[in-house]
Amino acid sequence: MEKLFLKTMFVMSVVSFTLVAEARYEDAGLGGSGQTYNPAPVIQAAQPANKGWSLSWTSVKEKAKSLFNIAPDRSPNRNVASTGADAPMALQAVQKVDPVLEPKAHESWKVSVQKVKELKVVRALTPGKKFNDKNLIMGHNDVPVFEFKKFRAKFQMKKVVPLPLLNIGEEQQLDAKMFPVVEIEPFPNARVHAPVDMLSSPELMTDTMFKTLLRPEVIKASLAEKIDIPSLPPEKRVTAEKINQIVFNPEAEQPVTVLAVTKINDEDLKLLRGLILFEKKDYCHIASGIFSDLTESKSPSIQMSSRYHLGVCLQEMHVPTEAIHQLTSVIKSQDVRFTPNAIKVAAEGVTRHTEDTLVEALLTLKDDSLILKETLPDISYLKAKYFVRKGQYQQALSQVEKVPTSSGKYFKAQYVGTVSEYFLNKYDASMERSRKLAETLTKKGVEKDILALTQINMGRMAFQKGKYKDSMEAYQKVTKDNSLWIQALTEQGWAQIQSKDSAGAIGNMHSIQSPYFEGVFKPEGYIVRSIGYLNICQYADSFKTLTYLEQKYEPWLESIQSYSKNHDSGALYATVSKFIDLKLKPDVDGLPNQVLREIARQKDFLNAQESFNQLYDENTAYPFIKSLVDKDKKSLLGRRNATVTKVVALQQKIKKASVTPNAMKNFNAWKLELAQNEDFLNVYEFKMATYKEGEDGLKKLAAQAQERIGKLKVTYKESAGKILKSHMTRIVKELKMNFENNEFLKYEVYAGSGENIRYQVAGGKTKGGVKIPDRKVAAQNWEFEGEFWEDEIGNYRSSLKNNCKKE
Repeated sequence: MEKLFLKTMFVMSVVSFTLVAEARYEDAGLGGSGQTYNPAPVIQAAQPANKGWSLSWTSVKEKAKSLFNIAPDRSPNRNVASTGADAPMALQAVQKVDPVLEPKAHESWKVSVQKVKELKVVRALTPGKKFNDKNLIMGHNDVPVFEFKKFRAKFQMKKVVPLPLLNIGEEQQLDAKMFPVVEIEPFPNARVHAPVDMLSSPELMTDTMFKTLLRPEVIKASLAEKIDIPSLPPEKRVTAEKINQIVFNPEAEQPVTVLAVTKINDEDLKLLRGLILFEKKDYCHIASGIFSDLTESKSPSIQMSSRYHLGVCLQEMHVPTEAIHQLTSVIKSQDVRFTPNAIKVAAEGVTRHTEDTLVEALLTLKDDSLILKETLPDISYLKAKYFVRKGQYQQALSQVEKVPTSSGKYFKAQYVGTVSEYFLNKYDASMERSRKLAETLTKKGVEKDILALTQINMGRMAFQKGKYKDSMEAYQKVTKDNSLWIQALTEQGWAQIQSKDSAGAIGNMHSIQSPYFEGVFKPEGYIVRSIGYLNICQYADSFKTLTYLEQKYEPWLESIQSYSKNHDSGALYATVSKFIDLKLKPDVDGLPNQVLREIARQKDFLNAQESFNQLYDENTAYPFIKSLVDKDKKSLLGRRNATVTKVVALQQKIKKASVTPNAMKNFNAWKLELAQNEDFLNVYEFKMATYKEGEDGLKKLAAQAQERIGKLKVTYKESAGKILKSHMTRIVKELKMNFENNEFLKYEVYAGSGENIRYQVAGGKTKGGVKIPDRKVAAQNWEFEGEFWEDEIGNYRSSLKNNCKKE
């Protein structure tokens, strides 16, 4: 079918092109009756090798007549479709012009189809050859495909080798002589008829001509209105007799209830201005000053409304201390209009240093009916933490149970629950809750800090129960990127000592002594390592470890004691602050940087310092809020001055309008614009007065808030200093105890080494190395001075043999 279509298109394109070319010079209108026209060749190309392909009008007519049994019409009225038409379409086009051909159309079409099929436009010079190879198959795109996988499997090839020579066949070669360039000869001289004269277009008419023709518009007269003056019927007429017949029956007066009148005083109007600004959301810096002035109102309604809206605005401006101060006053009032939302806003913006203040206000509520349902989980979590800090663990546990799994505080509440159960001596319940919490957090990949704390607590509880294997597994799950990893690794070393895995304990302590942890305070690691060596009767290494401990940490102990004699907690806080500010973290004021880091990394100090930092940032927020007020006032003043200038200009225009040419046409518009701008001036004056009112109130509020913040800053700074001092005291105590224990360990080393020597001299055999199949043995010892691999930290094991005598 495709070949038939191509052959048909070839013939029809020749016929169509000739007809179109002829139509071009006929439509040009050149020449008249009896005239001749010699057009230039339409297309002229190189003369082909085969002269038989040269076409002319005569040959085209004969070809068309032989194929379709029709003759192309040269008349100007022909209507033959010539672009992209197949044989049936061409036949239909001719039938429209020459109806005589209609009876012969069916038979001529059958003959034409057969003749077109016999045309051979392309001839193959050499036939193609199909592929003939056993390793090839025909692909889905008719392309031979080499089955490499089967070939490799057949010959059991493991490596790629040169592929075999494949017979992919040959394509057919076409005869180049079948593609000569066709030359179309010029058309013969032909007579053309003069074209039919076209009607001339009418001339365009001007507006004047239209008006002359149409004449003035005639207004159609309306019909005359019918005037109807109705006369009243007798029964509706007013007469003296009817008036005299009127009888008055007055009713008794009804008592009138006088309603209460609420007078709007100045405080009401001021509260209204504050609420309007509050609703705009971006004007809290102005509204805060207005609400602040009303917090001391004698009207309880105005006072509570002002405190609530002031608290919300302060919360939005990130000044939580003063916000909680105002909102807790509303909560304690238990005003049903504002208390539920006040609790919600306070819970959303509570900070670490405001938690206790908020919870203590919540505990004044008679019940939880004033707490919104969506706020209750957060409140329960805050209460649970508060009760743990106060040592009321049973109450904390009851609050934990009120936090649902859908709450964002659920995982933190569950951790508080594990701590509460532990202090209630419910060890199994605490362990089970910790296990479920750890599994969930690991699966979800959230709350990594809570997960690390949970794993350490599980390790400690398992250690206390004597389940040392479970303890080690819990400690090992604390990731290296967590700040608690070194502590977990050290405590894991004790569990390994208790479970007779001395080689693992020695290796872990070797990890802690690597250069990665040069700035870490780690005397306990030397103790664990020394005991590990002692357990496998490596007395020389045990003694050497104890010596390193004394050489490194005894000078530190002396520097700490010397510093403590001359510095109180405030000075220690200043020293730690200086240490934190320095980038390289050197020794400061005679204290080793490792000691300063150790006392500053504890969570209780970090919490106190975080509260101090929040108060410091909050104290600097009030000048920023005042700058926002000044910015708005400046912008408003600029717009007011521009309006004043516009008002003056309009007044001058109106005044001179009567003597200014063509000015009276704008007189009314100017007066309207002047009235609008005068209204704007009134608005600007009102806003300026409101801004001044808010600025004055904010000034008083800032002074009170900053005084309150200043007192809290002193409290938290003193608390942070005392915490640092307590940690310093703890370090001194632990170091002294370690050095005292060293004397006992040295005695064990001396006694054990002497007994071991006597045993071996007498011919006794030792146990040999300790083998633990689930840990890869790293060939490291105490004298290792090579490079450390970061991914191996925490996985080292000692390769020293057990020199203890066999039992």
